Amino acid sequence: MQCLIPEGRDQLATKDDVKALETTLRAEFGEHRAETKAGFAELRAYIDSSLAKYNRQHVFMLVGFAVTNWATMVPLALAT
Repeated sequence: MQCLIPEGRDQLATKDDVKALETTLRAEFGEHRAETKAGFAELRAYIDSSLAKYNRQHVFMLVGFAVTNWATMVPLALAT
Protein backbone atom coordinates (compact mmCIF):
# COMPACT_ATOMS: atom_id res chain seq x y z
CA MET A 1 0.00 0.00 0.00
CA GLN A 2 2.94 2.34 0.38
CA CYS A 3 3.49 2.28 -3.40
CA LEU A 4 0.08 3.72 -4.20
CA ILE A 5 -0.15 7.40 -5.03
CA PRO A 6 -1.86 9.25 -2.18
CA GLU A 7 -3.73 11.60 -4.54
CA GLY A 8 -5.16 8.78 -6.63
CA ARG A 9 -4.82 7.46 -10.14
CA ASP A 10 -6.40 10.54 -11.68
CA GLN A 11 -3.12 12.39 -10.96
CA LEU A 12 -1.11 10.12 -13.29
CA ALA A 13 -0.25 11.38 -16.79
CA THR A 14 -1.88 9.59 -19.67
CA LYS A 15 -0.53 9.14 -23.19
CA ASP A 16 -2.76 12.00 -24.31
CA ASP A 17 -1.28 14.24 -21.60
CA VAL A 18 2.24 13.37 -22.73
CA LYS A 19 1.39 14.02 -26.39
CA ALA A 20 -0.16 17.40 -25.50
CA LEU A 21 2.94 18.31 -23.51
CA GLU A 22 5.15 17.19 -26.39
CA THR A 23 3.25 19.44 -28.80
CA THR A 24 3.53 22.39 -26.43
CA LEU A 25 7.24 21.84 -25.82
CA ARG A 26 7.96 21.47 -29.53
CA ALA A 27 6.22 24.78 -30.20
CA GLU A 28 8.13 26.53 -27.41
CA PHE A 29 11.47 25.11 -28.53
CA GLY A 30 10.65 26.15 -32.09
CA GLU A 31 10.17 29.73 -30.90
CA HIS A 32 13.45 29.63 -28.95
CA ARG A 33 15.24 28.15 -31.95
CA ALA A 34 13.95 30.97 -34.17
CA GLU A 35 15.03 33.59 -31.62
CA THR A 36 18.47 32.01 -31.36
CA LYS A 37 18.90 31.91 -35.14
CA ALA A 38 17.89 35.57 -35.37
CA GLY A 39 20.33 36.48 -32.60
CA PHE A 40 23.19 34.66 -34.31
CA ALA A 41 22.32 36.31 -37.63
CA GLU A 42 22.48 39.71 -35.95
CA LEU A 43 25.82 38.82 -34.33
CA ARG A 44 27.19 37.55 -37.64
CA ALA A 45 26.17 40.81 -39.37
CA TYR A 46 27.85 42.87 -36.64
CA ILE A 47 31.07 40.85 -36.91
CA ASP A 48 31.06 41.15 -40.71
CA SER A 49 30.64 44.93 -40.56
CA SER A 50 33.33 45.25 -37.88
CA LEU A 51 35.78 43.20 -39.92
CA ALA A 52 35.03 45.23 -43.04
CA LYS A 53 35.69 48.46 -41.11
CA TYR A 54 38.93 47.05 -39.70
CA ASN A 55 40.06 45.90 -43.15
CA ARG A 56 39.42 49.35 -44.65
CA GLN A 57 41.39 51.02 -41.86
CA HIS A 58 44.21 48.55 -42.25
CA VAL A 59 44.42 49.02 -46.04
CA PHE A 60 44.43 52.82 -45.73
CA MET A 61 47.14 52.64 -43.07
CA LEU A 62 49.31 50.43 -45.28
CA VAL A 63 48.77 52.68 -48.31
CA GLY A 64 49.70 55.73 -46.23
CA PHE A 65 52.81 54.00 -44.98
CA ALA A 66 53.81 52.97 -48.52
CA VAL A 67 53.23 56.47 -49.92
CA THR A 68 55.25 58.02 -47.10
CA ASN A 69 58.14 55.65 -47.69
CA TRP A 70 57.97 56.16 -51.44
CA ALA A 71 57.88 59.95 -51.02
CA THR A 72 60.95 59.73 -48.79
CA MET A 73 62.95 57.32 -50.93
CA VAL A 74 62.42 58.92 -54.36
CA PRO A 75 64.19 62.21 -53.52
CA LEU A 76 67.03 60.29 -51.88
CA ALA A 77 67.41 58.06 -54.94
CA LEU A 78 67.37 61.06 -57.29
CA ALA A 79 69.91 62.91 -55.17
CA THR A 80 72.53 60.18 -55.58
